[in-house]
Amino acid sequence: MKHRFWIVLILCSSVFAEVGAEDACSPQKFDFKHPTDWLELGGDLRFRTEYDHARKLDNRAVDHERLALPRYRLRTSAKIKFNDDFDFNTRLITEPRYYIKPTSMDPQFVRNELLFDVFNLTWRNVFDMPLTIVAGRQEIKLGTGWLISDGTALDGSRSGFFDALRFTYNFEAWDTTMDFAWIQNYADSAKYLKPFNDRDGK
Repeated sequence: MKHRFWIVLILCSSVFAEVGAEDACSPQKFDFKHPTDWLELGGDLRFRTEYDHARKLDNRAVDHERLALPRYRLRTSAKIKFNDDFDFNTRLITEPRYYIKPTSMDPQFVRNELLFDVFNLTWRNVFDMPLTIVAGRQEIKLGTGWLISDGTALDGSRSGFFDALRFTYNFEAWDTTMDFAWIQNYADSAKYLKPFNDRDGK
């Protein structure tokens, strides 16, 4: 059985209420999320622990040690706005792990790779139509997600990116959107954008 425990810490997302008037002599407050009107920054840290005691429903499996490992997923993102309808989006992600068990792991701390799981251009209101185009590496979730999931390289638990070209047309009068997507994904995460400290590229 596998048990997963989640703690999510969201950084750069707190909104502080302004209390009273600012003193004229006080330094201007710096907005880390929106340092300028054309740049938006973000980041988060997810702490996750996996524990596997009875893989294949056999708690006395041959050559099988218990598995226990914390996973630390760190992400940092940026959006550069060229205008209200056109922007560039990017996000870097890594997920180092520490293997408490099995004790035979050497090294027990695995740094893992640092890769772009978002790297795209977004164009809204294309030619004054209710059409949005997203070109490049992106996350895609249609409806509840049953149709498309785990598109990334490896197991999808770290990220769910797609290398794709997506068109979304909004039929506002019918309260309906229609999506067309061309997806070109490979199991090798270094196919288009080589990760830093590449651990799984061919």
